[in-house]
Amino acid sequence: MDLPLLVKQGQLEMLSLHEVEMAFNDLKHFSDDLETALYGASQDLSRNDLQSERQTDAGIRLFSAAGKQALDDLAWCDAGGVHGGVSCLVQTLPAGALEKAARSAALEFVVAPQFFRLLQLNHRFPFVTFQGEGDAYRLALSYPKDDLQPEERQLLERWFRYVLAVCR
Repeated sequence: MDLPLLVKQGQLEMLSLHEVEMAFNDLKHFSDDLETALYGASQDLSRNDLQSERQTDAGIRLFSAAGKQALDDLAWCDAGGVHGGVSCLVQTLPAGALEKAARSAALEFVVAPQFFRLLQLNHRFPFVTFQGEGDAYRLALSYPKDDLQPEERQLLERWFRYVLAVCR
């Protein structure tokens, strides 16, 4: 989970302790689930363990999100999270979207499993998550719903629209 640090009148504002704790707990929970899904163990993995070329779609299933589809207007939806509810934006991406996004980020895909391509894009585009289900792709953005301020919502919507435009 990415958390925007907004500066207002020279001060950092709008980032609550709850948001930081929720993000940390979600990251911790996700990393444990990912280790279990990929390797069938509930132990911490070493760096060498992560150099696997093993192809799996288990990680993609962990990126699931509920959402409403709205092509012209963005529609926020609420979803339950492990450590609290989130507000989400979700859009289906057209064919070729991953390649267009990669080009715009000066990212060259080598022959790699879809899962690793999605991880590369997620690293290059903060706040959004590229998700894959077979040959279909979605773009999602999630933020703790209890702390989403109007300025944060506007900023996140503008970023989401920008990334969507890059993908089309």
